[in-house]
Amino acid sequence: EPWLFCPPGGEPMRHVYDRIWNTILEIVRENPGRTVCAASHGCAIRNFLCRASGWPIERLNEMDWCDNTGLSIVDFDGDLRPHIVLMNDASHLTGDTSTFATQDWWKPENRGGDVFG
Repeated sequence: EPWLFCPPGGEPMRHVYDRIWNTILEIVRENPGRTVCAASHGCAIRNFLCRASGWPIERLNEMDWCDNTGLSIVDFDGDLRPHIVLMNDASHLTGDTSTFATQDWWKPENRGGDVFG
């Protein structure tokens, strides 16, 4: 239940879910018709992609993690509805440059009880 997670003295996951969404919407509103790149850390990206997929935060465990430098493309229409074009693409990485190549904590079958999802 990562949506219930809040590190001591830190930001609750529900706040991350809302904050990243509102920040991206603000960027989209300020840049109509433009292509914009936003970079963040994996947890915030995962929360954003969960929301962009139309999912409530309670489905966060179903959203895959992305490798470092993974690329997602989300287009927004005139009504600020997101349309995911590409999600978590890491085809530019090799086994030597992928952080996930040597780890398995992120695989769905291995992340069941961990507080980070």
